Amino acid sequence: MQRTNYWYILIFFTLLAAGGSGLSFLLVGAMIWAAISVGLFRFTIPASRSFRSVALIFALYYFSAAVGVILHWGDRGSLFELINRLPFLVFLPLAGRISLSSPSDILDAMEKGALAGAVFAAAAAEVQILQGMARPVGFAANANVFALGSMVAYAVC
Repeated sequence: MQRTNYWYILIFFTLLAAGGSGLSFLLVGAMIWAAISVGLFRFTIPASRSFRSVALIFALYYFSAAVGVILHWGDRGSLFELINRLPFLVFLPLAGRISLSSPSDILDAMEKGALAGAVFAAAAAEVQILQGMARPVGFAANANVFALGSMVAYAVC
């Protein structure tokens, strides 16, 4: 499990700056994997009050979209919002899985992933600027998301 957690964190921080929407697919895949692991009793969900509080806030955010789907049943936009918010349900099972790793391993994977993401983000931005784009979007297809992910990657580096 240590190796899986290490690679997940490394890929997560690489995609944070460079991957854009690929990060959502990684999060949903991790949520499914963690839920299966909890179901097979490989680990338990953290009992910490702070973990559960954050997970509750994320779950309420997701269920606010579910209420929107119920209220606006014929609107496809609200259904897509429900799908877009799915990664917010990943926190509790993922935090439980990652809490089994040592903090030094987590930090090492974060630093290496953030460095790789920052390098990829800088290269993508440079190519897009040379192509004449006023606001580089990287692989995120959104300049704001790209800027935020790049900022986090540079801060971790």
